[in-house]
Amino acid sequence: MGKSGIVILFILGFVICTHAGNRFFLSASDSNPICKEVKSSVLWKYCFSVGVGKSVRKLILQFHGGGESEKTWFESTGLGEQVRQSWRNSGIQAPSIVSVSFGPMWLLSKRSLLPQSGLYEVFVNEIFPYIEKQLMNGRIDERILIGHSMGGFNAGTLGLQNAPFFSKIALLCPALGNEGSDIDSYIKKTGAWLPYARYLFKIRDQYFLSSTLETEVSPLTLIRRISPGKNGPKFFLSCGDKDQYGFYFGANTFIKLSKMKGFQVLWKPVANGQHCSVDTDALAKFLQ
Repeated sequence: MGKSGIVILFILGFVICTHAGNRFFLSASDSNPICKEVKSSVLWKYCFSVGVGKSVRKLILQFHGGGESEKTWFESTGLGEQVRQSWRNSGIQAPSIVSVSFGPMWLLSKRSLLPQSGLYEVFVNEIFPYIEKQLMNGRIDERILIGHSMGGFNAGTLGLQNAPFFSKIALLCPALGNEGSDIDSYIKKTGAWLPYARYLFKIRDQYFLSSTLETEVSPLTLIRRISPGKNGPKFFLSCGDKDQYGFYFGANTFIKLSKMKGFQVLWKPVANGQHCSVDTDALAKFLQ
């Protein structure tokens, strides 16, 4: 476990031990979440809904895709609503869910000379403790991590560096595959469309001082370095095989690497699916 994992372990242990009394959860639901703006070392936002019945202490941490917000998961259309509808149809009690955002575009890169960097440290040292203490009152039986597209990269880099804390990690059309590549080689390798590939590399340069720094925290690198996964989190991946960003290649590579490490993995590719095609029924069952 790295230094960041040790930091979280200490913080979570403190929070759980000191906030396990008879405090009540905030009043919120998936149809009426609490949404707030918080100023710590940086400005960030969240939306939070409390789980139902026995699922109240199961927490899903959700990261949105590029151009979206912390409210996207809770909208009446889209991925979040499809998952909730599947739960309702199956009589499944919804867990507690918190969606976190630093804005329409952000990556959990580690601190460097770039002004946009350092959000990984902010999340680990400031936001995670806030969620555990202020939103969940230290009462958590299970933690699940989910992210799509840009959020899939973020979920992967956070989850794999702190794997003991998550029972399940779902990566949906995750932004994987351009580590250490130039645009031409990335397109040749993944089949990405040129305008989409250019956009990917533009974003990468805003958050990583070099491709080496990106590669170090990429989920594809971290899954290679992580300890074998008999007792680790279960993984779910879903991606369209015609994803314009070329993310299908990265998702499929992640599946192969995670299976080699002995993790339990559910791979649900979507035939002829573009970005961001997801098997939502399978996802809903995985998150139960």
